Amino acid sequence: MGTEAAQPERQWDGIVRRSFGVTTRGVDVATRSVEVVASTTTIDSHGDIVEQDWILDRYLKNPVVLWHHNNFESSGWSFGGACDPEDFLPIGHSKNTRVEGGQLVALLKFGSKEYNEMSERVFLGFVEEHIRAVSVGFYPGKVTEELTPGGGTIYRLSSNELLEISAVPIPSNPDAVAKAIAWERQHLGRIAAGKAAISGKEAPMAMTPEEKAAFDAALSESKTIRERVATLESELRTEKTEGAKLIVDLKSASDRAKAAEDALIEQKLKELVGVKITTAELPEEIETAKALGIERVLKRLSLRPDMKMLAPATAGGSTVKHDNGAHPIDASEANGDAGYGSDEIVKSASESAHRAA
Repeated sequence: MGTEAAQPERQWDGIVRRSFGVTTRGVDVATRSVEVVASTTTIDSHGDIVEQDWILDRYLKNPVVLWHHNNFESSGWSFGGACDPEDFLPIGHSKNTRVEGGQLVALLKFGSKEYNEMSERVFLGFVEEHIRAVSVGFYPGKVTEELTPGGGTIYRLSSNELLEISAVPIPSNPDAVAKAIAWERQHLGRIAAGKAAISGKEAPMAMTPEEKAAFDAALSESKTIRERVATLESELRTEKTEGAKLIVDLKSASDRAKAAEDALIEQKLKELVGVKITTAELPEEIETAKALGIERVLKRLSLRPDMKMLAPATAGGSTVKHDNGAHPIDASEANGDAGYGSDEIVKSASESAHRAA
């Protein structure tokens, strides 16, 4: 009877996987999408706190959605058995992944049945509410160990780089989950204590005095740069505010200048009523002057002869009549004196009347 071959010790890949319970916001059958809250700062299913300071650059380039973290099924993490190559296919992708209100939010878009039957099955699981939870896989940038009032330990994970979002079922084997949690938290404890690197491989974390000095100098320079950037951003906001105010002031001044110019145009043209233009012509001439300029209109009107007298006048005891009622006849013409103006006619008639009295 042969002996079983020794199984190699399972190595941690450095990826932390966390589920935050019931997280579905809404399901849209038409677009095959599910909006979820993928992560919060509340204590997660492993008893740790995941800070919502996500680094999303890498994930947004390839925003995959998996079934139960199936990118590592061959490691035996979940089911302990062999799997087919198609089991590694993503079941969809996410859109509009962002931190909103202290939570990691995403819209999961599931692939068609023709693409992947597992996509169809998982999506129907959300539609029929058999599946309600998601889990995130990420690299923690920093692990800090904290003690609870009861003497327990909580690991605070921060500067987290998101790698994938998985749809997950409610765990059906609590004992297996508990063992997986304990195994992973051992590695987190070693990272927090400085005995292992974030990648999960053994690596001393202590620095030499020279490295520490260089690190502190770089940290100080980084802080100075951040403060300078914050100052420049503040100055830019102030300049934008002042610029907006100047634009408003400029428009107000422009409106006042336009109103004053319009008033001047009206005044100048009103002075020409009865001299160069009639009352009926005034509105049209005002609009023309506003459009083309008062100087052009005044120049054009200066070429007109002065208007003849429109009211009846008397000359030699006779009333000067209009020509067919349409055009007035110059009183000077009625007197046979082409050079004798209407003002002189009125004045002469007035003086004659005075002498007769």
